[in-house]
Order: sequence, then structure tokens, then C-alpha cells
Amino acid sequence: MHAEQLGDTASKIEYSKLLWKEGHHRKAIQNIRGAIESNAFEQETSIAINASVTTTGEGIGDYNNKIKCHAQLLLAKWLDRSGQTKAAALKEEYVAGVMSFPRWDKCHYYLGRYYLKLLESEKRQPVSKQSSEYLSGSLLKLVAENWVRSTVYGTKYYYQTMPKVLTLWLDMGMEVLNTAPRTTRDKEFHDHRITYLDHINKHVKRYTIERMPPFAWYTAFPQIITRISHPNKNVWDALQTIIAHVASAYPQQSLWSLLAVLHSTQDDRRTRGVAVMQKLRVSDGADNIDQPANSGTGTYKAQKYQCCHCRCECCHFEEPHNLRSATHRCSTRCL
Repeated sequence: MHAEQLGDTASKIEYSKLLWKEGHHRKAIQNIRGAIESNAFEQETSIAINASVTTTGEGIGDYNNKIKCHAQLLLAKWLDRSGQTKAAALKEEYVAGVMSFPRWDKCHYYLGRYYLKLLESEKRQPVSKQSSEYLSGSLLKLVAENWVRSTVYGTKYYYQTMPKVLTLWLDMGMEVLNTAPRTTRDKEFHDHRITYLDHINKHVKRYTIERMPPFAWYTAFPQIITRISHPNKNVWDALQTIIAHVASAYPQQSLWSLLAVLHSTQDDRRTRGVAVMQKLRVSDGADNIDQPANSGTGTYKAQKYQCCHCRCECCHFEEPHNLRSATHRCSTRCL
């Protein structure tokens, strides 16, 4: 109450939270909705901006109202919990939060989480009752877009978003490759899924190269390495970009996992590992894996490859039967 008397607009949010916690859910929703509709969170210096949900976030951080975004997300979450609002209206509430302050990871995360809720709800339905948005892959695309975009503005939700985005995206690539449509309707939805998968591939690749910090993907790097033999070529192209981007930024942490793939007993995994290493060597100014590169990072990668190769040779080293003693240097000459 004292904060409200001093003119702090965030006090309206705290008062609504207090009402919700005490069980006055309807009153809490009415209070925070009234504050939003009366523009209680608007700043006098704010400038009207036609922000898009897919905005790049450039040049708008000084004008958007983070407090209003917080209030809008809180309203959307409470309406979702109450279960008395239609899906289309709920989506508009979450989108309004993104429009209020696009440069906040929380708003993109909550919008993506709502789309994921719709996706999982549709998945449990019989095929005859599933919506066209689910069957065409539109919901999955929206989840991936918003959660990938959230990684640009904060690190809070990395461990919730990155593994799930990879699972949904890579599984969709497998499904598109292995599904054979039988009817005209199935073929139509299948074509839509191929289109949306291509959109996700481009979206992931563009954000990886231009906007996302490399450590975002590093949080899920073991999962990425596990799926390195993905059979879909378009998905693999984007996946290779991610692996190369992470390995270039953090060679000391990521190359050990990647070099293990080079000695895999599975031909497809080994081939993919060689392709990634070759891409890294070319970017460092070398023509092949064994050749020293021009940069210091490239030299480190070449040394690490040689070290890994020699350690594998040491594992298969056989001592002569008539040799009573052997030095460490004798058995590890290449190191």
C-alpha cells in the first residue's frame, strides 16, 4: 500500500498476486485486467511501436514496458489456470505480453509453453479429432520459433527449452522422412509438415549463426552428438551448423565428445564426425583434419585430434612377451 501511494505501478501486480494467493482468483484477474486496460503501467515517455511477435528486438528496449509485460503474462497465466477462456483468446493474451516487451526471454518462453500445451493436448486426441494446426506441424513450428527466440534475451530457461526443441525438431524430421501418406488429406498435411520443417531448419540455422550465443546449444551438446546420424539431410545440415558453431567457440570443452564420434563403430556416425571436423578445419584455414591450421584455435584442434588418435592407439598397444619392462615414452611415442 505504501508503494502504491508513492506511485509505484508494480504494486498493482503485487496486490493482484496477494489476492490470488488468498484464493480470490476472480478478483485478482479483474484487478490486474483493470490496471492493464486503464494503462496504469504505461510510462509518460513511452513511444508507440508496432512491434511484431517475430521482431528482432533492435532499438526498442528503451520504450517498451517490462512491467506491463509482466502484468500481461500474469493475466494470461491466471486465465489459463482458470480454464474458462477459449484457446484463441488465451493466445492473444500471451501475444500481447510479447508485444509489450519483445526483448524479454520470459514472454517468448511463456508463449512457447502455451503452444506446447496445445501440442500435447492435441497429441492425446484420436486422429479424427486432431486439429489441422497439429497435423500440419504448425504448433510444433510455433513452439520451436518462440523457444529458440527466447534464448537470445536470457539464460533462465535454457535447460527447459533447448532439450525439448531438439526432441520436437529432430523427431519431426524423422517422422517426415518415414511417413508415407495414403490419402489426399494425409498428403496435404504431409506437404505442410515438410514446409514447416524446412522453416524450422532455416530458423534454427539463422539464429545459430547470427543471434544465439554458442553456449545456448552447448547446454544440450550431448543430446546433439547423440543424434548426429540423423537421416534427414536438411535437418543434418542445420545440425552440422550447430555442432560446428559450438565446437569453434568452445573447442576445449566440446571437441572430446566430437572426436569420440570419429572412432565410432557405426559408419554413418563416423562419416558425420569426419564431415564436421573437415568443416572446422576448412574454417580454420586447413585442407584436412591432420594438417595444421593457420589460427591458434586451429592448431589446438589439430593437436587434440592427434592426441585422441594416439590415445586410441595406446589402448590397443600390445607388449612383446619377452619385454620385462617398458617405459611410458616407449609405449606412447606419438604423444
